[in-house]
Amino acid sequence: MQAAAAPGVAVARAEAARPKEPADPKLKRERLLAMLSAIFGLNVEGWLQFGLERPIFTLVHDGGKRLRIGSVSAVVRDDGAFREAVYLQTGHVVPPVGKKRWPTVLEALAAIRELNEAEDATTLAAVRGIVEAYLAIDQFDRREAAVPLGRPFVDNGQVWVSVPSLFRHANLHSGERWDRQTLFSALTDLGWGPQVVHVGSVTRRYWSAPVEAWRHCLPMLRAVVGDSD
Repeated sequence: MQAAAAPGVAVARAEAARPKEPADPKLKRERLLAMLSAIFGLNVEGWLQFGLERPIFTLVHDGGKRLRIGSVSAVVRDDGAFREAVYLQTGHVVPPVGKKRWPTVLEALAAIRELNEAEDATTLAAVRGIVEAYLAIDQFDRREAAVPLGRPFVDNGQVWVSVPSLFRHANLHSGERWDRQTLFSALTDLGWGPQVVHVGSVTRRYWSAPVEAWRHCLPMLRAVVGDSD
């Protein structure tokens, strides 16, 4: 019978058997991105953290598109909130990762994380994510059809969003409670402006911003206005 290896020898053997990580940081990042892409079923390109005190996390995928995942609790608890955020914004179903594998995913995300301290997570970054998610999941239509229903539309080089509709989305899907003053102040800082829109006898309150500033996250918008790049 072969004698059992001493603890120190067993550890050394385990370390030797473990796949070596690339010394080149770029190669290591590429390897982690490939692993995450395989797990999520998306072409993962980055992981962004906005703010420090109350950080907001965003997944970058498929040509620079952004998916707002949410706060720390939405990320670290389990894969449920992550999968829900992806599905709501894209319709893509991320396969269940499971509690045992999720810490490995979190470690990989932390390793590729890019920190942006300049954007306040409680205002600009959070509202930016809310608008991106809203535009990604809502339906665009022509102005005459969109306004009576409170849907977003594109007109004269601007993308338009309904104030009540966006406010409901912010409070229902962001996991936080927003007051109108805070939301509208952040929209102004992000380049949006309030407008009153009339279509026949219908009057709605909308906010508008240049299409080009939001084209990167709007696959539906590309279908409406076309790609000019």
